[in-house]
Amino acid sequence: MPDLTFEDYKQRVSIQDLLIDAGYTLNKRDGLRYPAYVHLDSNGKKIPGDKFVVTANGLCCFKPPVIKNFNIISFITEHPELFKDYRPGMDKHRLVHLVCCRILNHPVENIEKDIAIARQNTKPFNINDYKLSRFHASDWESQKQFCPFFKPRGIDLRTQCAFRQWYVLAERNSEDGTTYKNLSFPMYIPDKMDKCVGFEERGYINSDGKSYRGMAKGSNASEGLWIGSPNNTTLSKSKDVLWFESAYDAMAYYQLHINENPSLKDSVFLSTGGNPSVMQFYGILKVADGATHHLCFDNDLAGNQYVMNFKDAYSRFCNSSVSDIPNEMKSFIDKLGGRLPTSKELSYLEEDLYVELPTDLQKAYRKYESAAEEAYCCNQSSLVCQEEKKEAVELANSAFAEFKSLIFERLETNEPSSSIQTKIIRETPIDGYKDFNDELLFINKEDVEKIYDSNNTDLKNKCRIRTLTYHFPYNPETYNCNQRNPHNGHSKNLLH
Repeated sequence: MPDLTFEDYKQRVSIQDLLIDAGYTLNKRDGLRYPAYVHLDSNGKKIPGDKFVVTANGLCCFKPPVIKNFNIISFITEHPELFKDYRPGMDKHRLVHLVCCRILNHPVENIEKDIAIARQNTKPFNINDYKLSRFHASDWESQKQFCPFFKPRGIDLRTQCAFRQWYVLAERNSEDGTTYKNLSFPMYIPDKMDKCVGFEERGYINSDGKSYRGMAKGSNASEGLWIGSPNNTTLSKSKDVLWFESAYDAMAYYQLHINENPSLKDSVFLSTGGNPSVMQFYGILKVADGATHHLCFDNDLAGNQYVMNFKDAYSRFCNSSVSDIPNEMKSFIDKLGGRLPTSKELSYLEEDLYVELPTDLQKAYRKYESAAEEAYCCNQSSLVCQEEKKEAVELANSAFAEFKSLIFERLETNEPSSSIQTKIIRETPIDGYKDFNDELLFINKEDVEKIYDSNNTDLKNKCRIRTLTYHFPYNPETYNCNQRNPHNGHSKNLLH
C-alpha cells in the first residue's frame, strides 16, 4: 500500500473523527449546524473552556474565544498530548502519520521503534545539562560566535551588549551523539528568579532562510518567561514592562527606539516564547503590580487576541470582591471567587458558570452563542458577501450586549469600571509590519522609490533609512566606533 501524504490526510480524515479520537464528545446543546465538541472529566462533566467548534466548511475547527482555525495537521501538531500515540520528544510530523494512518486503518511500519525512540530525554529541564557560552563586552572572540544568530536579524552590537546578561549559546549532546547548539534565552518564573526553568531557543539560519524556533526539552513554558533589563531593573521596581512573543522582537524594539527613548534601559522586557498563558500574565502582575504594561505582541489577529486576554487577566487581578448579591445569582458569583465577571468570561461562558445561571439568562446566552458562531463561520466563508458578514457580526455583538446587560441587571449592579487603560498601552510596529523585527529588517515596497530619491542627498534624509551596518570589532561598553563598513551602495556616513 503506498504511503499517504499530508494532503491525503486532509482529504480523507474527518475533523470530527479526529476530535472524537482526541477524546472529545459532541455537545448536543450547541446543535448540529456548527457541531461543537467538548471534553468530559471522569465524572462525565464538561471540562470548562475545553471546547472546539467545527467550521462551516467542515474541514477545520476552532477553540472559542480565540479565532484560530486548526486543520487535521495543525490540530495534531499543536495538541500532541491528546493522542495515545504521542510520547514526549516525539517528532510531531511523525505523530501526524501515526494518528491519521490509525484512523484510516492504514498500516505503518516500525511504529514500536518510533515510540521507543521518542521515550528518551523526557526528564525536566536542567541547565546543568548544557555547555554555556556567554557574550563578553570586551572580548571580540566571545562576541563573534553570536554573529550568525543576530546578524541576519539586524540586531547590532550595541543592542547585543545591552542584553548580554540575558542570553547564552547553549550546547548539548544527545544520546545518539548529535550535538545541538542554539542561541538560548533563559526563562524564569517571575517570583523565582534564582532558578532557570527553560530556554527559548533559536537555531542557525538555513540555506532556505529559515531557522529552528522552539523550547528546550522539559522547559516550563506555561509559567516561565524570558525576562531581561539593560540596567538590571527588577520586576518589583519596574515602571514599564514590555511584552513580546519572542526575545528577538524585544531586542529589535529596543534598537528601534532607544535613541528617542533612553529610559528603555530601565525597562523590563519580556518574551512569552509564543502564545502567552494566563499563568505567565498572573506571574508578572503579582510581582510588577505597579508597572505600566506595554503590549507589543504581533500586529495580527492572534496578537490582538493576546491583548484582550491580558486585559481580561488584568481585570480579574484588580477586581475587588462583591457583596449583597441576589440569592438566584449567588452560586454564579461563588464560582467566580466572589467577584464580578469580566467581559471575556461572559463572551465565552464556561460550562460550570453556565449551569449556575437562571433559565432565562441561559436562554439569552444561547442566543448570543449561536449568533457568535454564525458570525465566525460567515466570516470564514468565501461564499458570503461582505454585507452579510457585517450584519452577522452586528447581530452577535447586539446579542452579547443584551446578555451582558441582563447579567448586571440581575446582579443589581453596574458593570465595574476599570482603570486598566491607564496601566496598559498597546504598541505595534509601523504599518506594513507584523512584528518589530520585521520593522527593523525590511523596507515597505511603497517606500522604495522615495528611498532611492533621497540617497546621496543630505545626512538628515539618509538617516531615515534603516540599513545593516557592519562594524569593525570594538568594545561596546564605550559605544564608540569611528569606522563603519556599510553594505549599502549609496550611503557613506550612516549613524548608529
